Amino acid sequence: VTGVQTCALPISVAKAQSDYQGALISILQKNLEKESESANDSRIAEQYAKYLHGDIQSTLSAAQMQLKAASESDDISLGKATIEKLASVLRRDHHDYAIGDAISPITKFQQIIDAWEGIATISIDVEEGQFSDDTLLKISEVIEELISNAIRHGGASEIMVSVIRINGSNRVRFSDNGSKLTKGKPGVGSALLKSLTTNLKIAESVEGRVITFPI
Repeated sequence: VTGVQTCALPISVAKAQSDYQGALISILQKNLEKESESANDSRIAEQYAKYLHGDIQSTLSAAQMQLKAASESDDISLGKATIEKLASVLRRDHHDYAIGDAISPITKFQQIIDAWEGIATISIDVEEGQFSDDTLLKISEVIEELISNAIRHGGASEIMVSVIRINGSNRVRFSDNGSKLTKGKPGVGSALLKSLTTNLKIAESVEGRVITFPI
């Protein structure tokens, strides 16, 4: 990308996306093949599936939107920044991200916000010290899925999340200004939400939606 002319950005974007996805698939495949030799194949496969569906899918979706915006506005700086973000993911230790503890829960929340920078304004309010790391990691998985759905399928540009603890119960309030989501074929995301949430309530309006649930 360095030194590329403005008119060449769309070509650079397409090549960067193709090269990135090919390299990432190769890295993850090698990691998974190495891990499959252990006795916890099913658990490892499940963790990798969550990682691919959550973190990686969000990064790719956000990058695609950002690169498209950079191409349409001839914004070289945005294009470079987005490609560097993709490169940083390639340099990760995917083993630690998928099944280890490479990042803290609070850092994970910030990472979710940063992933969609320039696409949507996201705020996540969590009362630190009120939850265990395990609980926060589970909450981050749910929030990541809801944010991805709201932006990719609802076109949301503003999202607010609050996580509180009331009378021993962990509760999440998620609101966005996106359009109403239509029900599709259940997938990994639906299974994740079902496994980690109960009594999920959705209130739709012309301004968007509000989702509340204990976790």
